[in-house]
Amino acid sequence: MSDAITILTSTTPRGVVCKGRPYAKVWRGSKQIHPKNPYFNRVESVKLESIHDLATTLPGLGNTPENCVIRGQIKHGIDAPCRRMNTNFEDTGHHWVCFDLDTLPDEMTPEAAVVHALPDEFHLASFYWQYSGSQGLKGGTRLHIWFWLDKPHNCADLNRWWQSHGGKDGLPVDPVTLTRVVQPHYTANPILLDTPDPVETRSGFVHGFWDEVPLKLGKHPVNATQRHSGDSTVPPIDKEEWEQRQSGVIGQFNLTVPVTEVLEDYGYLNIGNRYLHPASTSGLPGCVINSATHAYAFSGGDPLSAQGVDRETGEVMTRNHDAFDCFRILFHEADQKRAIAAAVRVLKERAPGALEQARTELVKREFEEVPNAA
Repeated sequence: MSDAITILTSTTPRGVVCKGRPYAKVWRGSKQIHPKNPYFNRVESVKLESIHDLATTLPGLGNTPENCVIRGQIKHGIDAPCRRMNTNFEDTGHHWVCFDLDTLPDEMTPEAAVVHALPDEFHLASFYWQYSGSQGLKGGTRLHIWFWLDKPHNCADLNRWWQSHGGKDGLPVDPVTLTRVVQPHYTANPILLDTPDPVETRSGFVHGFWDEVPLKLGKHPVNATQRHSGDSTVPPIDKEEWEQRQSGVIGQFNLTVPVTEVLEDYGYLNIGNRYLHPASTSGLPGCVINSATHAYAFSGGDPLSAQGVDRETGEVMTRNHDAFDCFRILFHEADQKRAIAAAVRVLKERAPGALEQARTELVKREFEEVPNAA
């Protein structure tokens, strides 16, 4: 899981640190001052093994305004100090990634920002956060959020990922830190002249359920009108998985959230003891509530017409789903890990006691494929 981070230091052509050309933002009162841009750079590569190494390295850069981080790796044969140019650095895969979030509402916490701005797979992962050099001096919440990915990805991969989530119209993320090899990741606290820092704490670390995030490449963005394509090829849940899912996060979710609530949240219309899918063209309600705990769909155009499992016997049945199955299929494209992560958030808000009960060996088992799950 070894990786490295490239740290640049603004210098003179002879390699002497150049304090007059900092990477940090400079403010005098509420007015930003723009010194000359850094020109030459000393280059250092620091080895990392995990998000915890990253979270140990970055705080030290907060007090060094001449430093920044880039995704590029210096090319073989290039001597430093050198210019921050594509001709001197190459795109290479990294486990670490930084999201620049500058369009968030005022007074949003880092945890809330992750949920607001990023896909579900990031919501319960560990991350390091920093307020940007404009936080407290411009409106809104301005954050840099650092994660550790389960596999190394280069700028081309991250651009593909960003585009698959709708680009600038899909995520409130500045793409330049993801897609440009030599784009500075600004790590230094601002230089404040004649003014106190309006932000008491500028960085921190949030411990999550796991330390690594799987980056999903190549999928098209999904919105409320595109959650289901109309086919019934959602992968079924097999009996072995059913046996593992009688308790823990999924079991607690089923005890807490009625199946009818999941359907209605998605947009199903209640007609008697049946429900009509919001994209139905026939107008006939094809989803039946079975024993108050399961939804049984017999309409070919309903996503719940896929295969399911009887929760009482464990036998594979056609089109029979409990609350979590409906939640998984309707809201998360049948993605198990995303649905579990979202279910944890639901339990955290509605039934903290149930969540604590699930946080033991059961939750570890549910996330056993995710390294460093806890």
